[in-house]
Amino acid sequence: MTDLNSYNLNELEDIYPSWQYYSQDVKNKEKWTPNPELSDSCLISLYSSNIVNKGSQSWCSLEDSCYEMLTEGSNFGYALTHRLLLLLVADLGRGCSILSPKQDKALKYKYCTMAYAEVEYIAMNNYEIADLMMEIMCLCSLEGHARFLRRTWLQHMLYFQKPIGCFGTTVISPEVVKSFDGRRFGFNTRYQNVSQEECNIHTTGVASGIFSVAIRYIIQEYY
Repeated sequence: MTDLNSYNLNELEDIYPSWQYYSQDVKNKEKWTPNPELSDSCLISLYSSNIVNKGSQSWCSLEDSCYEMLTEGSNFGYALTHRLLLLLVADLGRGCSILSPKQDKALKYKYCTMAYAEVEYIAMNNYEIADLMMEIMCLCSLEGHARFLRRTWLQHMLYFQKPIGCFGTTVISPEVVKSFDGRRFGFNTRYQNVSQEECNIHTTGVASGIFSVAIRYIIQEYY
C-alpha cells in the first residue's frame, strides 16, 4: 500500500478542467508530450540501446528527446502513462535505469501520484474514458501501488468485458454481466464475430494486466 492521496469531486475539479474539456484534451494525443510517435520512438530507442554497467548499476542510453519527455512532458492522460511506461519497460524489461535508480523511482512515484487523482476523476465521471483508466490502473499496480486495485473499480471494469471474454470501450449493462454463465465469463481464444462484440486490443491488453496483478496481489497477501 502507498500514501497516495484521495480527492473529492470538488478538489478534482480544481485540479483538472471541466469534464468536457478534459475529455477532449485526453483524446487530442498529438498535442501533448510524448505524442504517440515520440512514445513509440523512445520505446524503440530503449529496446535497441546499449546497457552501460557501472558497478552494480545498469544504465540505458536513449535519444535526447526521450530524456526531455520524462522530465518535461505532459502531466495527464496518455502522455503521462507513456512516460511511466518507458520507465517501467526500462526497469522490468531491460533491467536498467534511464536517469538513475533513485531518480527513476522518484519519477515513477510522482507519475502514479498524479495518475491516482486522474483515475479518481474518471471514475467520478461515469468511467467514460475506461481505456485510459485501465491503462493507469495496470501500470501503477505493476509498479506496486495496490490502491489502484480498488474493488469498486475492478468490478466496474467488468462491465466493459464482452461475452466472449475480450474488453471494449463501451459499457454493457450490469444485468448482462450478472447473466453470464461462470464457465463462459472469462477470456476466450475463439474470436468469432469479434467485430460484433466490439473487442478492443489495447483495452483487452490493459484489462488483462490489471486482473493479473490483482490475482497475484490476492495470492501474495492472503495465501
